Amino acid sequence: MHRVFVYGTLRAGELNESWLGSALHCGAALTEPQFTLVDAGVYPAALDYGCTPLVGDLYDVDAATFADLDTLEGYPVFYTRRLIATSAGAAWIYLWAATRNRGWPVIDSGDWPRYRRSRDPQGDLS
Repeated sequence: MHRVFVYGTLRAGELNESWLGSALHCGAALTEPQFTLVDAGVYPAALDYGCTPLVGDLYDVDAATFADLDTLEGYPVFYTRRLIATSAGAAWIYLWAATRNRGWPVIDSGDWPRYRRSRDPQGDLS
Protein backbone atom coordinates (compact mmCIF):
# COMPACT_ATOMS: atom_id res chain seq x y z
CA MET A 1 0.00 0.00 0.00
CA HIS A 2 1.01 3.58 -0.67
CA ARG A 3 -0.41 6.57 1.19
CA VAL A 4 -1.10 9.45 -1.21
CA PHE A 5 -1.98 13.07 -0.42
CA VAL A 6 -4.38 14.49 -3.02
CA TYR A 7 -5.11 18.20 -3.28
CA GLY A 8 -6.80 18.76 -6.63
CA THR A 9 -8.96 16.91 -9.13
CA LEU A 10 -8.63 13.61 -7.23
CA ARG A 11 -10.51 14.97 -4.22
CA ALA A 12 -14.14 14.01 -3.59
CA GLY A 13 -16.54 15.77 -5.95
CA GLU A 14 -13.76 16.70 -8.36
CA LEU A 15 -13.14 15.73 -11.99
CA ASN A 16 -10.81 12.75 -11.45
CA GLU A 17 -12.03 11.26 -8.15
CA SER A 18 -12.98 8.04 -9.96
CA TRP A 19 -9.26 7.29 -10.52
CA LEU A 20 -9.06 6.40 -6.82
CA GLY A 21 -11.52 3.54 -7.35
CA SER A 22 -11.57 1.40 -4.24
CA ALA A 23 -8.76 3.27 -2.45
CA LEU A 24 -9.26 3.72 1.27
CA HIS A 25 -9.96 7.33 2.28
CA CYS A 26 -7.91 7.98 5.43
CA GLY A 27 -9.19 11.49 6.14
CA ALA A 28 -8.43 15.13 5.56
CA ALA A 29 -4.92 16.50 6.01
CA LEU A 30 -2.76 19.58 5.60
CA THR A 31 0.81 19.82 4.40
CA GLU A 32 3.54 21.92 5.94
CA PRO A 33 3.44 25.55 4.68
CA GLN A 34 6.09 25.04 2.01
CA PHE A 35 4.23 24.99 -1.31
CA THR A 36 2.62 27.26 -3.88
CA LEU A 37 -0.66 26.13 -5.47
CA VAL A 38 -1.52 27.53 -8.90
CA ASP A 39 -4.56 27.33 -11.18
CA ALA A 40 -3.47 25.61 -14.39
CA GLY A 41 -6.99 25.75 -15.83
CA VAL A 42 -8.85 22.46 -15.39
CA TYR A 43 -6.51 21.33 -12.62
CA PRO A 44 -4.18 22.79 -10.01
CA ALA A 45 -0.43 22.41 -9.86
CA ALA A 46 1.48 22.34 -6.57
CA LEU A 47 4.93 23.88 -6.81
CA ASP A 48 7.73 22.65 -4.57
CA TYR A 49 8.40 26.06 -3.01
CA GLY A 50 6.46 28.74 -1.19
CA CYS A 51 4.79 29.26 2.15
CA THR A 52 1.30 27.82 1.68
CA PRO A 53 -0.04 24.67 3.35
CA LEU A 54 -2.04 22.54 0.93
CA VAL A 55 -5.49 21.30 1.90
CA GLY A 56 -6.22 17.75 0.84
CA ASP A 57 -7.07 14.17 1.63
CA LEU A 58 -5.09 11.03 2.32
CA TYR A 59 -5.78 7.74 0.55
CA ASP A 60 -4.21 4.32 0.84
CA VAL A 61 -3.83 2.96 -2.68
CA ASP A 62 -2.62 -0.39 -3.97
CA ALA A 63 0.26 -0.74 -6.42
CA ALA A 64 -2.03 -0.83 -9.48
CA THR A 65 -3.82 2.38 -8.46
CA PHE A 66 -0.48 4.05 -7.68
CA ALA A 67 0.67 3.17 -11.23
CA ASP A 68 -2.62 4.53 -12.61
CA LEU A 69 -2.06 7.79 -10.71
CA ASP A 70 1.42 8.03 -12.24
CA THR A 71 -0.26 7.80 -15.65
CA LEU A 72 -2.91 10.39 -14.82
CA GLU A 73 -0.32 12.83 -13.48
CA GLY A 74 2.06 12.36 -16.39
CA TYR A 75 4.80 11.18 -14.02
CA PRO A 76 7.70 11.96 -14.36
CA VAL A 77 7.32 14.46 -17.24
CA PHE A 78 4.63 16.83 -15.95
CA TYR A 79 4.53 15.88 -12.28
CA THR A 80 7.10 14.35 -10.01
CA ARG A 81 6.30 12.74 -6.70
CA ARG A 82 7.94 12.65 -3.32
CA LEU A 83 7.21 11.77 0.27
CA ILE A 84 6.13 14.68 2.44
CA ALA A 85 4.98 15.24 6.00
CA THR A 86 1.29 15.96 6.50
CA SER A 87 -0.79 16.63 9.58
CA ALA A 88 -1.64 12.91 9.61
CA GLY A 89 1.72 11.38 8.72
CA ALA A 90 3.90 10.81 5.68
CA ALA A 91 2.38 10.53 2.20
CA TRP A 92 3.28 10.77 -1.46
CA ILE A 93 2.40 13.98 -3.26
CA TYR A 94 2.48 14.86 -6.95
CA LEU A 95 4.32 18.14 -7.57
CA TRP A 96 4.51 20.09 -10.82
CA ALA A 97 7.78 19.31 -12.62
CA ALA A 98 7.24 20.91 -16.03
CA THR A 99 7.79 24.57 -16.88
CA ARG A 100 5.37 26.81 -15.01
CA ASN A 101 3.21 29.20 -16.97
CA ARG A 102 3.77 32.53 -15.19
CA GLY A 103 0.18 33.50 -16.02
CA TRP A 104 -1.31 30.82 -13.80
CA PRO A 105 -3.04 32.47 -10.83
CA VAL A 106 -1.80 31.59 -7.35
CA ILE A 107 -4.36 29.94 -5.06
CA ASP A 108 -3.54 31.61 -1.74
CA SER A 109 -5.84 29.36 0.31
CA GLY A 110 -4.09 26.16 -0.84
CA ASP A 111 -7.59 24.67 -1.24
CA TRP A 112 -8.40 23.73 -4.86
CA PRO A 113 -12.12 22.78 -4.47
CA ARG A 114 -12.90 25.95 -2.51
CA TYR A 115 -11.06 28.07 -5.06
CA ARG A 116 -12.66 26.27 -8.02
CA ARG A 117 -16.16 26.76 -6.60
CA SER A 118 -15.51 30.49 -6.25
CA ARG A 119 -14.05 30.62 -9.77
CA ASP A 120 -16.84 28.49 -11.31
CA PRO A 121 -19.96 29.20 -9.22
CA GLN A 122 -22.16 27.04 -11.50
CA GLY A 123 -20.05 24.02 -10.51
CA ASP A 124 -18.77 23.31 -14.03
CA LEU A 125 -15.87 20.84 -13.70
CA SER A 126 -14.62 21.36 -17.25
